[in-house]
Amino acid sequence: MNGHFMRAMPDDALLAALIDALPYLPGGPEVAAKLDAPMRAKLAAAMPGLKERAKTLVELLDGASFLFAQRPLALDERAREILGNGGREHLAALLPRLQAVADWTSAATEAAVRDYALEHGAKLGQIAQPLRLR
Repeated sequence: MNGHFMRAMPDDALLAALIDALPYLPGGPEVAAKLDAPMRAKLAAAMPGLKERAKTLVELLDGASFLFAQRPLALDERAREILGNGGREHLAALLPRLQAVADWTSAATEAAVRDYALEHGAKLGQIAQPLRLR
């Protein structure tokens, strides 16, 4: 039920609720310390996608963890395997196409990825998995 109400909330209201709850959430104080204006803007921009998968504020913050993670990200063994099996090459070839997407929506970016996969005779998973690594 909580997830239903979160998805129905306007993004700015949900962002405000999340920020207000940070002192009480696991890892929240650390996120609050990093939440300057540019990071707040990134979090606001990510909110539509984040709230679709979260049922609680804890899950919402967990979903946003990639925004606050120290760069470069450490790769686990599975990520190294995916990148080593052609993933890097697909990402390099796909980057200019994604940069050319004018309407940065899930439908437009998905279309660019699907078109690339079709043109290269690749399965969508071979392209999508490297994009999902974190």
